[in-house]
Parts: sequence; C-alpha cells; structure tokens
Amino acid sequence: MEKLTKPAAIPRLTIRLHVAVQILAGLVLLGAANFFSFNHYFRGDFSRSQKFVLSYQTRRVLQELKTPVQVTVFFSQTRVAPETQLYPDVQNLLKELAFSGRENFLVETIDPTRDLSRARELQGKYKFNAAENVIILDYDGRTQFVPVAEMGDFDMSPVLSGGMPRLLAFKGEQALTKSLLALVRPDRLSACFLQGHGEPDVGPASPIARFTEYIARQNVTVSPLTLGSADQIPAECEALVIIAPQTDLTEREAEILRNFWEKGGRLLVLLDPKASTPRLTGLLRGASIVPRDDRVLRILNNPLLGNVTGIWRTVTGEFLPNNAVTKRLAGLNIILPGETQSLALDEEQSRGSGILLWPLIVAAEAFWGESEYITDEKAGVHYEEGRDAGYPVYVAAAASRGGVNDDRVEIASAKMVVVGSCEFALDAVLTPQGLDFLLSSMNWLLDRGQLTGVMPKTVQNFSLNLSDQQLGTLTLWIIIVIPGAAALCGGIAWWRRRQ
Repeated sequence: MEKLTKPAAIPRLTIRLHVAVQILAGLVLLGAANFFSFNHYFRGDFSRSQKFVLSYQTRRVLQELKTPVQVTVFFSQTRVAPETQLYPDVQNLLKELAFSGRENFLVETIDPTRDLSRARELQGKYKFNAAENVIILDYDGRTQFVPVAEMGDFDMSPVLSGGMPRLLAFKGEQALTKSLLALVRPDRLSACFLQGHGEPDVGPASPIARFTEYIARQNVTVSPLTLGSADQIPAECEALVIIAPQTDLTEREAEILRNFWEKGGRLLVLLDPKASTPRLTGLLRGASIVPRDDRVLRILNNPLLGNVTGIWRTVTGEFLPNNAVTKRLAGLNIILPGETQSLALDEEQSRGSGILLWPLIVAAEAFWGESEYITDEKAGVHYEEGRDAGYPVYVAAAASRGGVNDDRVEIASAKMVVVGSCEFALDAVLTPQGLDFLLSSMNWLLDRGQLTGVMPKTVQNFSLNLSDQQLGTLTLWIIIVIPGAAALCGGIAWWRRRQ
C-alpha cells in the first residue's frame, strides 16, 4: 500500500502576498468602476410632468457662458404672496441649471428675514426693492432681475372663497433662459411685422400676441413696419415677418422686398390661401418656393353617420429633419387648421440661382393638393394624377441664398421660411408644436439656428379614483398580506437556525 505524502505547507509570506494582490485588485476595480460611473452616466427624469427637464435652448445658452454667472435668489418663504408656493420648484430648477452649467453657474440663496445683513448688502449693491421675491443674475458686469412672480401662471379665483391661488403653469426655465440670453447676447435684435395689407397688428390685443410675446422673450425687439412712405427696409430690421396679407403688395413694395431679399434679408411668410397676392407669390417664386393655387385636403369617412364621406381640410403635418428649423421637432406632428395650400420647390431654378432649399413640413400621406377645390362638400372631390399634388405634399419650406448646407456654420446669407397656412399662428389655436416651429424659424432667420423655444411647464393634476372594493383589496395587502409575508419569512429563517 502506497503511503500518502503530506503536501508542503505554503509559506506565510506567500499567503500575505496573495491577499495583498487581491486587495489591491479589488481597490483598482472599485476605483475604475467609480471613475467610469462618474464620467459616463445617464441622468433622467421619469416623472409624469417632466417639469425640470431642461430644453435644448437652455443647455445651449449655458454652454455659451464664458465666465461664471452669479445667481442670487432673494426669496422669503414667509412672505404672503402667491409666488411663495413656487419656492420648491425654483430650487429644483436651479439645481438642474447648476448641474448643467457646472462651475459657470453659481447659486446663492438669501432669505431676507433670516439674513438681514446680507440682504441689505445686496440692496446696496444692486439697488432693488426688497419688498418682492426676485432672482438676480450677474454676468460679466451685466445684471438681470427676474421677479419670481413672473415664473408662474396662477388661478386667483380660489382667493375669493378664502383659498390659496392655484398654480396653472411653471415658467421658471422660460424666464431664466430669457435673462441668460440677454446677458450672453446683450445686443438686442429687431424683427419687423409688415402692416398695411390686412395683416394682424402687433400689440397686446393682437390675435398673434402670444407669438410676438415669445419673440420678445428671445431678446428680440418686435415692431410694426409700413412701407407706405419707405424706400427700403430699415437697416436695423434683421427679420421681416409677413402674416396673412389680405391684399397684394404694390409694385413699389414688391420691389423693396425683392431688394431686401437679394441683399441678404430674412423673411418669414405665412400665407392665407384665400387671399390673392400675385406680387407676393412672384417674390416667393424668385426664391424657388412656388405657392400652388390648391387646397390640401383628404377624404374622410364617418362611421358614426353611416360611412358618410366628407372633406377634411385641417391638415396634419409632420416635421422633416433636414434643416435646423425642424431638426429637433422631427417626428412630431403639427395641426394646421383652416385652409392650407401646398408649396412646390423649383430645384432647377434653385441650382441656377445658388439657392439652397429645404422642405420643412410634409402633409400626412392621405392628404393631397386639390387644384379644383370645391367648397360644396356635396359635390365631392377626388385625386387626379397629373393635375393635383400628390404625396409628398410640402406645406412649409425654407430657402437660403449664399449660405452653406451645414447647421453648424452660420454665415451672412439671405434666408426665407414660407408656410402655406396662417391660422395656426393665431392665439386661439396656437399649439406648443406650432409655437416651437415659429420660434425655431425666427431663431434660424436671426442666425440662432442652434436655439429653439422654451415652453412653460403646465401643472398636470393626476387623480386616482378607486372603488370601495379596490380600496379594501389595497388595505388587505398593505396591512395584512405584505407584513404577514415578511413575518413568515423571518419565522422560517429563525426556525431553520434553531434546527
């Protein structure tokens, strides 16, 4: 029988070396995991309202900060005012801004009722009234004041019955981004709205007041422009907006606009298909965008009325991703109420004239451009190949003369955005997608193609309605089943250890 030999003992020094190597390897892996997670991470907001998700424009403005912006929050939570309930939202928004801005966004919060000396110091430095809650932005020697009261829309009707004002929408990001933009780009641009041809006026009571208000919040001056006694577009007018003219331009006015375009002017044109404007159409033809004398529509069967066939004129359009105006809206839909005409893009003329063309919005596939449109739905319409405009039916397009087909490069060039509809810009029917498209168009025309609109975050009230049976089931699970299961598992573990 062979005798078993006893294995040689491992020296203690070898064991210690192995343990030291294992500990070192563990520390290296731990450091590598922390380094990777710190530099490569995903940060998301999974809430229903997405209230604090920063818009693309806000992030771009933060990237433009060359030096730190000092943000001082002068806010008293004990003050009796509607905006007091905005304090948590303001703090959370500033945390998101500080996270995105990193070392270039510095925040200091001062409660004047608790830190009286610091409050008086700020009053002496910035010369403001301490009777209101305000956020002070100080950047490169320039200062902007943002009243907290402007960061929210409130319903004051509950006050009549002794209640608190109800918050309808939080506009904090909108207000702060506007002020940051004014600090980063202190030179105020100017946009003129053409008047004198039945266009909507510019003012608080205007049917396009919401659009003009948001343009002003982009640090752009809005003013009306009449060409009755002018020989040219004013030099300070960086962009000219023409919305729904009801009468045509005169020959002299058309020549002024043509010279403006050829010398590098910027135009936003929203057409009213019902109006006859051949001189304006001729101007657009010179930019290789041809408005067709048609109506974009589709046939719709209504099963509730026995499959009665009707004509549907409210156009559903889809944003195309091939231009800075609509790139960030690609895949979203826009509703164009009222009547809409299609636009043809003259590629042959554009190549000969050095004009770049981009379709911006295409109507849904079921729509076509009807050349013999009929207002009497009983007579009916049908698509005719060769006469009507079939898919793709473009209802918005952009043109640029002297530019380059690269969103990252912005050079001085003539630019134009044309839409074959106008009613979508009216306050009564303006949607967030429509407003964002209009603001993106203006920013592209003003060489701010990397910016887009910041929409207010509407407060979404969510209610969970449960029946008595569902409440009873929920109570059973919370009070008995879940605690009982935990107790049972603990008892089983205790019994097995006893054995």
